[in-house]
Amino acid sequence: MAKKIVYKQIVHTWMYQGMDLEKVMQSLQKIGADGMDLTMRPDSNTAPESLLAWDVQAKLKAYGLTVPCGTISCGAPRDFSTNDPAVAASVIEFGKRCVDAAAHVGCDRLLIVPSGIYPGAQYNVNRKEDWARAVENIRTVAEYAQQHGQMILLEPVNRYGVTLVHTIGEALQMAKDIGLPKVHVVPDTFHMHFEEEKGMVRALFEGGSHIKCLHIGDNTRRSAGHGTMDWNAIIGTLHDIGFEGPLSFEPVYNGFGETPFSQSSEAFAVFEDELRQGIAYLAMVMENLSHDPQTLYAGAE
Repeated sequence: MAKKIVYKQIVHTWMYQGMDLEKVMQSLQKIGADGMDLTMRPDSNTAPESLLAWDVQAKLKAYGLTVPCGTISCGAPRDFSTNDPAVAASVIEFGKRCVDAAAHVGCDRLLIVPSGIYPGAQYNVNRKEDWARAVENIRTVAEYAQQHGQMILLEPVNRYGVTLVHTIGEALQMAKDIGLPKVHVVPDTFHMHFEEEKGMVRALFEGGSHIKCLHIGDNTRRSAGHGTMDWNAIIGTLHDIGFEGPLSFEPVYNGFGETPFSQSSEAFAVFEDELRQGIAYLAMVMENLSHDPQTLYAGAE
């Protein structure tokens, strides 16, 4: 491969269990991350109002970090496919505030999961009607985002957590239905492992230039390198579709979250080590591929 492969490696802030944001920055610098995927929740210290109240970019610069992506947190109460007009209005308003906060911190893309995320998720009415409402509500936020120069990224999640968008193909269809130029896709390798029947490589080629971020989790949902996924093929394919990054880590290993980080420095050290190992592993993969011209996606065409 002629061009050196270097993708920014960032970490979702939700993984830090509500920790003070500057402490999160200190941790990210320590483990060798390039930045954060800033998860915005209305009831947290990363709520849009909290972020708008201080100079986040100055702090990021001090720690050598960036925020390439943000996430509009969407659980069952904040469902873009809701059939409750009051909830829909609230979701749209929250999405717009997240757009404002993202612009404030220097982030140009925001993730949305089109339907509520929770175990055993069920349709509000049915697939057709829920899909139409998600399209309409996300379009409203995406129009606002475009006015601020930002993208909206749709994340496919496996069938055990959401009702609507499970694959890259379904995310592309929803983006087409929304009908705006700055609506793209952020796949997650762990969820792809469940849902992409033709395999990850073919699915990534299907996404092509619409893939603007990739969530990282091995088949075990641990950091890259702690499972059986072929990261040479995954990173090589990203290079060949013209992907520009970033890679966003979400490792959920055995025991994660059982002991609050605020109560156990040992639990936090295990978490940081999990991230450090994954970041170092993918850095090694990228370095090796940069010097090896072999094609790693045989049979994808």
